[in-house]
Amino acid sequence: MLVVLMVLLVLVAGAIMLAILLQTGSAGLGAAITGTSQQMYGKKKGTDEILERVTMVLGALLIILTLLASRIWH
Repeated sequence: MLVVLMVLLVLVAGAIMLAILLQTGSAGLGAAITGTSQQMYGKKKGTDEILERVTMVLGALLIILTLLASRIWH
């Protein structure tokens, strides 16, 4: 069971990296800190919106799988 969880963790982590790399770039680190990139450039459209949601779902799944693996490990 633990081996299956570890394999799933690696696959989900890889999928998150891919989803993040496929997103279009923002205005830079300053915009990420201040949150001004969306106000300046408008609303996200199409693929970026889908990739953002996929990233959030995969992140939540990664957290759940990590907690479950931790619970099984100990």
